[in-house]
Amino acid sequence: SVKSTHEHSAMMIGDHDDILSNITKYLDDHASLRLVSHRFKECERSIIKVTLNQVTLTHELPRLPQFAHPRIIILKPVKRRRRVQRCLELAIILDGVSVISDGACERYRSLTSVTIPQSVTSIGNRAFSRCCRLTSLTIEGVTSIGSGAFENCMSLKSLTISESITIIGAGAFEYCRSLKSVTIPKSVASIQSRAFRECTSLTSVNILNGVSSIGDRAFQYCISLKSVIIPNSVISIGHFAFQECFSLTSVTILEGVTSIGNETFYCCSGLTSVKIPQGVVSIGISVFKCCIRLKSVIIPNTVISIGYTAFKDCSSLTSLTIPASVTSIAKSAF
Repeated sequence: SVKSTHEHSAMMIGDHDDILSNITKYLDDHASLRLVSHRFKECERSIIKVTLNQVTLTHELPRLPQFAHPRIIILKPVKRRRRVQRCLELAIILDGVSVISDGACERYRSLTSVTIPQSVTSIGNRAFSRCCRLTSLTIEGVTSIGSGAFENCMSLKSLTISESITIIGAGAFEYCRSLKSVTIPKSVASIQSRAFRECTSLTSVNILNGVSSIGDRAFQYCISLKSVIIPNSVISIGHFAFQECFSLTSVTILEGVTSIGNETFYCCSGLTSVKIPQGVVSIGISVFKCCIRLKSVIIPNTVISIGYTAFKDCSSLTSLTIPASVTSIAKSAF
């Protein structure tokens, strides 16, 4: 009753009769499930922890040097075999695994729960991409989240990122449309491009002091986002970073930022006021274009240029003080 999609993995399990018999008994008690083994990189000694319906089996798996691939234990229904990837219910990554490979669980569309052990330090590109029923996630001990690692996990509501994380890759949580809040720890040097793009239920973002840059389109189309405070550790805000965040009413940019990209706050129609901090030298193309409720803007005396259509169609902006430092105002800036 134990089957595997990978021959080598089945041999690894089969070499340990005690483990096999216990897992077999567990599966016999849950007849609608079968065991599948999925290989990863860099094998060391692992602990199998199979948990479902409050039943836990724990067994030690000695290192098998002839197969240097640690595994992820997957429980899935026996039925609907035509599309195996759509049948996954629960995934347990073995303790001792350090790297979750690129695309390891990509498109497992029935995956609802993932246990990531402390041994994991890196989650690969698209590792859990399009796991559209995954609802919650806690990432601890991991230092790197790859590009698109959790993109299109549309049911993901809860996300906890520990201070071990230093890299959040491009598009890591893009299209996670149920995610409501996120805290970016100070250990993260850069929020890369599209990291949280089109997280349409996201209302709160807490960026801790320590983050140095916000990438292009990082929060683009986060239409429920209400407020954001950008700490003084941030030096640059990328192009389109908060474009069309329609519910954004409050933006606080602390001193430290020197570069604000093109169309950063384009069409943030709920934004009423903004203070550009000392140190910014240029207001780029269409940065505040179509911010129709924007009434107040403070421009510091470090700014030397205002870009094309920077404040165009800001119909509520009735007055603006331009400091003497500004030497260049592009066509249609207002």
